Amino acid sequence: MGSPKPLLPWGGATLIEYDIRQLQEAGVGDIVAVLGHHADEIAPIAEAAGARVVYNVRYTTGRATSLAAGASATP
Repeated sequence: MGSPKPLLPWGGATLIEYDIRQLQEAGVGDIVAVLGHHADEIAPIAEAAGARVVYNVRYTTGRATSLAAGASATP
């Protein structure tokens, strides 16, 4: 693909920006982007789009760890 999936072009933006915008338009107030691989490239874009970034240092062990990291970051 040439770049991390969240940074691929989609709907006039990157995929992560598009997803965040869709959640905002749906009325979601606290958007948490859980990042692992390539987090240093994705985080600034996600934050600029309005998401709160959480890092999953255990991302290589499976998706469930990302779900746990996101759940731990929400009230």
